[in-house]
Amino acid sequence: DYNSLDATLYWLLNLEFYLRNSKDFSFFFENEEKIEKLIKFLKSRMDKDGFLVNEANETWMDTLERSGKCVEIQAMWIKVLRALKRIYERVEKKKVKEFFDLAEKVERNFLKKFWDDELEFLIDRIDKNVVKTK
Repeated sequence: DYNSLDATLYWLLNLEFYLRNSKDFSFFFENEEKIEKLIKFLKSRMDKDGFLVNEANETWMDTLERSGKCVEIQAMWIKVLRALKRIYERVEKKKVKEFFDLAEKVERNFLKKFWDDELEFLIDRIDKNVVKTK
């Protein structure tokens, strides 16, 4: 157990950075099966809103018990989905719409569910034990 859902997100973000700057798409094709496994893993952690659900200790704040849907995980997930869209625009056009649509859904739900109008800031996480302030 690596207690690190965010490490997968960081790796995919860095993959897009590497490909964009190096133009080394052979790296993508050599590792495509692994990349697809990472994407499948992340999708297996999604809820109906497209949010990633993390267990306690799976975020960078691994000394805290923050289970549920943590704000920084969702923000990174949106960035990863947009990065995947850009990657797949270059390597496999048929997946572009899938990543674009999912990014739009997660972003739309993120703004609805994480923003607290009364307090005017984002809540830390959505969890069955943490209720959004009204």
